[in-house]
Amino acid sequence: MFIKNVKIIKITGMIVLGVFVIFIFIIGFIQYKNYIYNEDIVKKQSQSFVEDQNRKLEEAKKEFEAFKIESQQKMDEVKNQIKNNPINKEIIVKDVQKAGTEESLSTIVSQWRPIIAYISCKWIYSSTGETLATSTGSGVLVQLSGSIYVITNRHVLESSFDALRNGEKYGADFCDITLPNGNYAFKVYQSSFKGSSTNDLGGLKIEYPTDYIKNLSAVDFLRCKNKALIGDAVAIIGYPGIGSKVDITVTKGIISGYEGDYYITDAKVEHGNSGGVAILLKDNCYLGIPTYAISGEVETLARILDQSIVFK
Repeated sequence: MFIKNVKIIKITGMIVLGVFVIFIFIIGFIQYKNYIYNEDIVKKQSQSFVEDQNRKLEEAKKEFEAFKIESQQKMDEVKNQIKNNPINKEIIVKDVQKAGTEESLSTIVSQWRPIIAYISCKWIYSSTGETLATSTGSGVLVQLSGSIYVITNRHVLESSFDALRNGEKYGADFCDITLPNGNYAFKVYQSSFKGSSTNDLGGLKIEYPTDYIKNLSAVDFLRCKNKALIGDAVAIIGYPGIGSKVDITVTKGIISGYEGDYYITDAKVEHGNSGGVAILLKDNCYLGIPTYAISGEVETLARILDQSIVFK
């Protein structure tokens, strides 16, 4: 009887254990299914989110492209309006021409600057040795007939030729010549002065030029081949009395007319830059010697002695 009861208990335990195992398996299976289900949902949601974002990105790209095309069209319309507007055309052309002129003027001045000289002349009273007067002007370094000169106006030098005081001649007159920035200076005495009797043309002959002066004067000196026309732009380069004595200054103007061997110009020419150089801007060539002009107490238009007279 006892053995029978033990068998019954064992069988019952095995049944319970089997039921428990089946229960655990069912629970595990259910959880596994739930995990798979949830993971599938997450994947679908993630995929849906990514697809939604990609769709929005594509829409944004299309909107941006459309905006860019529209903006470009509007910009092209504005450009066409500006281009076809005569007033704007004139402004644009003038601005371009102005910029080009300013740049070319700067280049032209830099080319001529090294040979522009500052002239300061003195004449001395022979009895006392005192300086009676001084005159200043500008000049240009050139080679003429194998010699080197500083060409200027005669009136810058003329007092040295015939100045009188109490019937006596002034003695030992000379001119100091200085090149730009005061880099080179030398004296030229009265015995080396030259002057024209018919035009306001003078020259200072450099008797013993250094190699520096020889090389500087040997630079190509472009003279104007054709006569300047009325309205042509000119630049006057020199050392105005109210400007710098250690470097050049520049004034601009046009050819206003003709008078014998001279051009008439509205460019500003003063005592200081008188004798310097007049450059015809369109050809960047030496037009002649600018001359300060005054009639009585009233300043008149300046003159430019034609270079053909200088090199005659």
